[in-house]
Amino acid sequence: MRTVFWLFAALALAVTAPAMHAQNCPAGSSFYTGNTGSVRTAACLLNEARSVTGYYWAVGRSYRVYRLEGANVLQGRYDLNEYTDGAISARITLSKRVTARQVVWQGTMHNTDGRRIPMTLRRSR
Repeated sequence: MRTVFWLFAALALAVTAPAMHAQNCPAGSSFYTGNTGSVRTAACLLNEARSVTGYYWAVGRSYRVYRLEGANVLQGRYDLNEYTDGAISARITLSKRVTARQVVWQGTMHNTDGRRIPMTLRRSR
């Protein structure tokens, strides 16, 4: 059921071409901004117990939305799969860093074509 919810949310998001705003995220999820390589991105992530689901998109570029699913088994670490057209297109490992003002997830996206791309997502505390 949760996968269906995120699928509909991602489809609605793709059609409306979102700006970088928290109101684009489903209730209960957190809104992040950041970068994937040199591309500005925005993301909505829902952290439930040990699982993480959500999606992200490139801001001001295409209207493609990438689905994310994974785990938060180790405290302060996300292990995510990125899905494109229903198939895994990348594996992402992010580590958490907390500052006085922000929660920052930083790490590397390992694309299935061999590319490694730095990724950072941040939100206010």
